[in-house]
Amino acid sequence: MNKENGKEFLKVFGITAVSAGMLSAALVGINTIAFAASTGTAAILPPTATVVISGEQAPQEDFVEPELEVTMYPTIIDDVEVVPSANALAPDDAALHVARYIWKIFGESIDGKFVGVTYSALPSDSRVYWHCSVADSEEAFLDNQMCFFVSIDAVTGEGLSIYRTITTSAADNERLDEMRINDPINFVEQIRRIRPDPIMPEDVDESFFDIAKEYAALQFPGAEVVNAELSCGGSIRHGFDENGNLVATNHRISFRVSVDTGYDAFVTLFVDSGELASIHTDHNYDIPGFNLRGRG
Repeated sequence: MNKENGKEFLKVFGITAVSAGMLSAALVGINTIAFAASTGTAAILPPTATVVISGEQAPQEDFVEPELEVTMYPTIIDDVEVVPSANALAPDDAALHVARYIWKIFGESIDGKFVGVTYSALPSDSRVYWHCSVADSEEAFLDNQMCFFVSIDAVTGEGLSIYRTITTSAADNERLDEMRINDPINFVEQIRRIRPDPIMPEDVDESFFDIAKEYAALQFPGAEVVNAELSCGGSIRHGFDENGNLVATNHRISFRVSVDTGYDAFVTLFVDSGELASIHTDHNYDIPGFNLRGRG
């Protein structure tokens, strides 16, 4: 995708999918499968290695302000550009809050990265947001090759949702598109073949619940975790092995973790490692009564 086409895509994308939930689904959840009923035959064993809660090893006093390339992309709704409110953070300041949030949760610096920011103010939300995509460069961003996707409060800078984005190579994407278009029946059969068994809470090792709780405590400092339950039995990406066979990759499971303040976080972990894939909390700030985000 060239830069101009990429920017045109972002303009169109802003019309229909500016909310954090829809953006995260587009950037993180493409080609995923959510599992519902279960036969009880699957098992999620303890992580293959000791899981380090990265943010706990990265104290805020060690944070170094990064050098970033920041570009704001307009949000267009009904042919009208959404203008940030007067008290909204400037895009450069928003990017620094994003950097701090990534450091807090993942313990990683984004020095030298590109940050694309988009403003969101919808009637279905009690907050306004900066949605921010972090990539190695603007070209990588426009080619949908992101490192992180982050949502922060546009006024306070509070980190609300964070995703380590999972990207599929351009070559694999082209092969998947060819399979879907040229042989859709076989494609569906192959997808069914590689789909993991559905999962029930009793199939999941307790260590995953503990890890999810630790990340929720990191997201809500000072709050007490009161409950953690399996939210999604699994999600995957589709890719190809060295022999060119369609395979399932990046298997993930999600937990809904509640704290004593009345908020909860959806915490998603990689099955193989137990490492964090994402934390999502934007739903806490939806205004009741909207069937769709932004629509009454």
